[in-house]
Amino acid sequence: MIYTIDPALALIISSDPELKARWEQYIENEYNGDVSERLIYSDIRIIIEFIIEKFKANQTESFHIIFTNIENILKSCDKQTMDLITVGIFEGIQNSAGQEIDYYFGFNKWLYTRSGEQWRAVIDFWEGTDWRKKK
Repeated sequence: MIYTIDPALALIISSDPELKARWEQYIENEYNGDVSERLIYSDIRIIIEFIIEKFKANQTESFHIIFTNIENILKSCDKQTMDLITVGIFEGIQNSAGQEIDYYFGFNKWLYTRSGEQWRAVIDFWEGTDWRKKK
C-alpha cells in the first residue's frame, strides 16, 4: 500500500484513543464534520499539540505506536504525505516544543530509520549539522 494523506492521518490518529477523540472533536467543531475543504497543515496542529503535551507530562505510553505507524507510513507513501509528516508534523513539533523539550535527541527512542532521517533532516535544514556533535 502506498499511503496518501487521508489513510496516513487515519493511521496516526488511531494510534491513541485520546488523540482520536480530540481529532474527531476538532473536525466536528472546525468543519461540522465536512472535511472537503479542510486545511491539512492547520489541522495537524492537533497531533503536534497532543505529542508535545504528552511529552511534557511524561505520558509517552502511546508514542511507540504513534511513531511506529509514522515509520510504516514513511516506508511507503507519496511525496505529499512525506512532506506532511516531515514539514508538517516533525517540523511542527520541533518549532513548538519550547525550551523544556530537547527536540535534538529527546525523541530518539521513538524514531526509527526513516522517521529518524526525516526528523534530523529538518534540524539540519534549519541549523546545519553542528548540533549532531552535542551528543
